[in-house]
Amino acid sequence: MKEHAGLIAVIAAVAAVIVAIAVGSRAPEGADLTPRRATHGGESFVVMGDVAVARLRCDVLERRLETEPDDVALRLELADTCVTGERYRRAARLYESLLEDESLGPVAYVRLALVRHLQGRRRLAYDSLRTAVLRWPELQEAHYQLAVVAFAHQDLSLATSEWDRAAELGPDTELGRSAAQFVELLGEGEPPAPSP
Repeated sequence: MKEHAGLIAVIAAVAAVIVAIAVGSRAPEGADLTPRRATHGGESFVVMGDVAVARLRCDVLERRLETEPDDVALRLELADTCVTGERYRRAARLYESLLEDESLGPVAYVRLALVRHLQGRRRLAYDSLRTAVLRWPELQEAHYQLAVVAFAHQDLSLATSEWDRAAELGPDTELGRSAAQFVELLGEGEPPAPSP
């Protein structure tokens, strides 16, 4: 059991992510997203959840986009914020509008696939991410996200190889370090090689 502790830890961590995606960390329709008050050391603070903050930020970014409709970086930021705010349809439309952009198109393609995964269109997300790594073999995010979705599909071999590739593409980036940790943890769960 001890030799499988690393693999069990990886499975538990990724399972938590998958459950959050599948069940939905989404706030139910009509959920109370109002700020809460918290106190610490006699002082009172306003506390808001990530979804509520992201939705407020979406509103601000939408107004900015109205005045700067050709700003593709702003459009990408708004799309990413919409994902955090669980406004998946709006995020998908924004990512789709960026697909033809030479510099942001590949990233938008990968993130659109993730939105599809969040919307429950898991097979489409999986196929799209497999296409992304073929079209843009040097795009670290594509390899990393394919690994996450492959793991959700219980394809451990593909997940490990894609996390390994993501780590190779940028070992000093946050994604690269995270990918390397997953590869290491998954490697700990492998049985030892037979002796010659």
